Amino acid sequence: MTLLTHRVCYGLLGIFLLSSCATTVPTEEVTLDPLVLRLEKDGKLTLIDARPLFKEASKYYKNSQYELAAKKFRMVARYFPKSRFAPHAFFNGALADMKLKRWADALSLLEKAFPLLKDSTDRWDVRMQMATCHEELKQWPQAIGAFKEVLEHGKLHIVDRLEAEVRLGLAYHGAGDLARAERSFKAALKRYKNNLDIPRLHGNTYVAQAQYMIGSVYQRLFSVIRFKLPVDSMKRDLLDKSAFFIKSQAAFLRCIRLHNAYYSVAAGFQLGKLYEDMFDDMMQAEIPDELNDEERKLYYEELKKHIRPLVVRSIEIYERNLGMSDRMGKGAKWALETEKSLDRMRNILKLEFSDLGKTNAP
Repeated sequence: MTLLTHRVCYGLLGIFLLSSCATTVPTEEVTLDPLVLRLEKDGKLTLIDARPLFKEASKYYKNSQYELAAKKFRMVARYFPKSRFAPHAFFNGALADMKLKRWADALSLLEKAFPLLKDSTDRWDVRMQMATCHEELKQWPQAIGAFKEVLEHGKLHIVDRLEAEVRLGLAYHGAGDLARAERSFKAALKRYKNNLDIPRLHGNTYVAQAQYMIGSVYQRLFSVIRFKLPVDSMKRDLLDKSAFFIKSQAAFLRCIRLHNAYYSVAAGFQLGKLYEDMFDDMMQAEIPDELNDEERKLYYEELKKHIRPLVVRSIEIYERNLGMSDRMGKGAKWALETEKSLDRMRNILKLEFSDLGKTNAP
């Protein structure tokens, strides 16, 4: 198929000169939508009209035929790059690609749409979609830049601004900048608390996600601390690890109280995981090399007496979390994770602590 090198843009210029009694009719100009003539392989000419092609693409998109929609929007953008249809052809084509999870292709179209929509109300929606593509591609620095730009320049409703703050925090978290991530999540939660009169914020998923991610930030800091000799260092490690444990625990409890079907179950699992991980880390703590076999045995027997409550507590939390998952009817992913950890901790309690007298859980 060969494309004619010349473009036929029918700017129909009707000039009618009528002579009557020495008078002249004013010139009229009628501008039509651009057209393209395409030469097919069989020698026939096909007329491509921007308006019906754009409408056809839009219909495909509305009917969830995203592959065809993406193809047609690309045709509009390709054949009519300077027409009034081009900016939204790039944008809508990108949205179709995003539905198909073709993030890199979508990003390429969005980058072309953004400068063309300088004076459009859709401009910052385009920037948000660009940020989404960066998120999916794990391009964290670019995602951070996009969200910061939207928050600084975009005219956002409070609910949309809160979403952008949470997603900025997620981008910082993905980039490993936990301090800035925490600040972004807390800014979103502050905005939520200051605007409780807005109905759309009631049960808002991003609010629950922000609270969950604060717990996740402290959990991540908690998890990197290992108990290593010398003893003085282990004491400091225990203090630091315990502090992050308490902060993470408090954040996850607040998340559960928000009653979000997904994040409450997720937080319930992570709450039990804190106890499970603390048990694992204490069992794997370094011990002096000079201890003989008998001394090592006595050490572990004494250690188990102190950490058995961690196992018992994790089991209790996991059992409650499964009950919460059943009541809410969602969070299947976290329910499965909870079941796995519950089975593991029950086996540990049975196998590792069968020789110890029962103690009360904390």
